[in-house]
Amino acid sequence: MKAEELLLIGQLFNSLGWPTEVDEHSQFPDLFERFCRMFSRLDQQQRALLLELTKSYTWIKPQATPSVFITAWKKMITQLPPSAQFIVVTPLLKPASTRPKSSDSIYYIAQGHHANLDSTIKPRQLKFCKSTSTFAKKCGNANNAALVLVDDYVGSGDTAIKALAQLRKDFPNTNPAITIVLALAAQTEAIAPLAAQGCLLVADQMLNRGISDNQILASAIPNAMQIMDSIGKRIGVKKADRFGYSHTEALATLTRTPNNTFPVYWTDRKVGGKVWDSPFTRVSELRFNRGR
Repeated sequence: MKAEELLLIGQLFNSLGWPTEVDEHSQFPDLFERFCRMFSRLDQQQRALLLELTKSYTWIKPQATPSVFITAWKKMITQLPPSAQFIVVTPLLKPASTRPKSSDSIYYIAQGHHANLDSTIKPRQLKFCKSTSTFAKKCGNANNAALVLVDDYVGSGDTAIKALAQLRKDFPNTNPAITIVLALAAQTEAIAPLAAQGCLLVADQMLNRGISDNQILASAIPNAMQIMDSIGKRIGVKKADRFGYSHTEALATLTRTPNNTFPVYWTDRKVGGKVWDSPFTRVSELRFNRGR
């Protein structure tokens, strides 16, 4: 890698407020070094594209999560209808999912900041429940309730749509005054499909698609898509996932990097016999083979 490229990466990191030195207390202690190692394994066209895309990258650090959530919350309450006299907060969960979900952590943050949140909605009342089914059983017929499903990130909106579909299937009489998905960050493309389900999407940061909505790339978008596809192929990602889950083209990392983000930023696959030096690695879970 050339010295001028190293300088460009350093300037980029400084503009984003990212550390260029190793920080053992950081979520990603050697972020700069890993980015540089990843960068050095790309060709010139791929490097140029990564530099441009990274300018728009959103990294919400774990320690910033509570304040970002409160900011999103304050945005949300301005959109509550007068009929919503109490607000019920619940985690956004996939139907029948048994895996840990980021929404649980946001739900616990909301509970931990109960006094803060409660002070912003007076004279409305604030309530918490661990699932949408609990909401439906206890107050689903109350048309003066606002159902707020919380999560850290919304990509395609698929999880929310499935959760709402399951809720309406199991409890067809559920009729809140308004249903809101509240997140720290969300893709703008999720607004329309959620609205079609009668659900409002609110987030502190609304994110555009990394390539398709990039105004700087403009007429070069088709070429940029081809370059990103070549990166995905280079790192062994199947074609359907080279632009992130559901072709989301996300550029985001929170407590964990969502798989909606371009895989080049988070994969831990081996490429040429060596683990890919992704800067925002999404660590794979240990899998066990079933006994015979």
